Amino acid sequence: MRNVDKKYIYLRENKKCFHCGKDLTSLGKATLDHYFPRSKGGSYDLFNLVCSCKKCNKYKRSLIPEDYEGVHIILFKRALEDKKMTYYSTIRVNHYDMVKLAEEIDKVKSYKDYTIFESSYYKFYVKENKIFKVEKKC
Repeated sequence: MRNVDKKYIYLRENKKCFHCGKDLTSLGKATLDHYFPRSKGGSYDLFNLVCSCKKCNKYKRSLIPEDYEGVHIILFKRALEDKKMTYYSTIRVNHYDMVKLAEEIDKVKSYKDYTIFESSYYKFYVKENKIFKVEKKC
């Protein structure tokens, strides 16, 4: 697995399995689950990784959860608030304003190697936990 902040994800999930809520008594007991499965094109981005107990991770396999888009939006906003998303240097928006712009996100589209989060006014282009473009919609 790529260099992922497993501890951040473990703490973000309050040391519990995202799927069943079981307490995960240590970081070593937790597995990382690609919420939208890698086998179906899911990424290593923080908004696509959740903590899981081994039983739930095995049970879920390559199933695509019906609510994956909503979960991606929630986890993207959380990673942004927690300052876990970085920005390309060409983006001239400070962190506070970026979080405010992201509050209105209500759609997500996944492409082969990046994800677009959309609000009524903006599009956020994301790849590998980096926002590489923010575009105002016409």
